[in-house]
Amino acid sequence: GGVPSPVIDPLVIDKHVDKYRKGKRALQALCEHYGVTLSDAHDATADAVAAVRVVRQMGERHRPVSTLPPAELHALQVRAAAEQSASLQAYLRRTANPAAVVEQAWPVIPRSR
Repeated sequence: GGVPSPVIDPLVIDKHVDKYRKGKRALQALCEHYGVTLSDAHDATADAVAAVRVVRQMGERHRPVSTLPPAELHALQVRAAAEQSASLQAYLRRTANPAAVVEQAWPVIPRSR
């Protein structure tokens, strides 16, 4: 098996479409922000259903994302996740740990060689 595709990740998409919004971005926070009910947090089925509903609401609010074919949305997320990781790494190196390394692979982190 190779890398699964397409993957749709509400966290990566949210950070891409609303880069400077303050606050948490965990599933529960995303549900609150997008007006989605999360009935049983940390239950796999409930979390998966809520994630799909969040992505649907993102598509309503951020139309350009909703018009992308799945393969293009996946590719956008690969780029966005790498940019987000690089930004976090730069921030950590400036503020906390000059040697900080943040993994940029998405959606699957490769095994160590």
